[in-house]
Amino acid sequence: MKTRGIILLVAAMAVYVPSAWAAPQEYKPEIISAPGESTTADAMGFLNVRAIRGEEWSITRMKNPDGLWFARLEARGALVTEFADCGNREDWIRFMLWPIDDPDPRLLLVLRYAGGVSGPDALDVVSLKENYRTVLKLTNDFNLTKVEDLNGDGLPEVIGKSRLYGNMLDLTRAMSPAPMLVFSYREDAKQYLCQNQKFREKISESANLRKRSFEQSPLAKHKFSYEKWNEASRSACADLSAWVADTCLMGDEASAWAYLEQYATPETASAIRAAIEERLETDPFYKAVKRTQARDRGNGGQSSGSAIPSQTHTSHARHTTPMPADWVQASRIRGG
Repeated sequence: MKTRGIILLVAAMAVYVPSAWAAPQEYKPEIISAPGESTTADAMGFLNVRAIRGEEWSITRMKNPDGLWFARLEARGALVTEFADCGNREDWIRFMLWPIDDPDPRLLLVLRYAGGVSGPDALDVVSLKENYRTVLKLTNDFNLTKVEDLNGDGLPEVIGKSRLYGNMLDLTRAMSPAPMLVFSYREDAKQYLCQNQKFREKISESANLRKRSFEQSPLAKHKFSYEKWNEASRSACADLSAWVADTCLMGDEASAWAYLEQYATPETASAIRAAIEERLETDPFYKAVKRTQARDRGNGGQSSGSAIPSQTHTSHARHTTPMPADWVQASRIRGG
């Protein structure tokens, strides 16, 4: 057996960095940084690197002829898929392996940011143990907060915010509800699904801050009447509608509507409810919550927490024409 380290390509020189893993392993993924950069992880643990290469697979950041960045995932010499939505900056696409410190990772997470002020995130989660199958794909309507194993099953939950409730009730996007979303792997569905109803305690930690902020407002001491041109009223409406939206996305609409009726005038309660229900009708995350609720009721409230199966199937990745030589690629350096 031999130990492999992490290889960095810095200023066109190969630098050997001893592995962080103490135990000898047959193989460890190589991480290749862009020239002049160091291998670092941002606050969420995603790596700002040029490429990562496993024993049979590799993912590499590349630039197309229009100057836009993308990432290419290959396995056994064949193209699996490409990830776009990266804009014109290389560091707007980042990677994570899960488990983070495991020499034999099970998942590859690919995060992209398209640019702009408070722009959307795109995230793909790929199973490295199931023929490189994509088990979660999020685009446009989502902003990532963090990745964390909340239920202790060994697989990470993906936690973020919905962008589908912006500019509601004449509120600015910054003031509008941004319900928390928790995506968790379900063995019965063989994919990640939005399962907010399973993580109510986690979601309530932030949702209840908005609830308390509303209740502490002088406007909440009597039945609240929304006046959209009054800044204090707009702030109170933002807090109230944020808590209501979060509660609906946990699958507890009854509590949300009852709270509105308790604290708001009939006109305001009706207006907020109608605005939120309009967004819920087309919200795919909300629909996923309702489907998983129905599925759990169908099997007696029990949902599977099993991990992704570990077997690797025969690759069906299609072969592709080699990339033009002048496109940016990682150097093929292996550790000793």
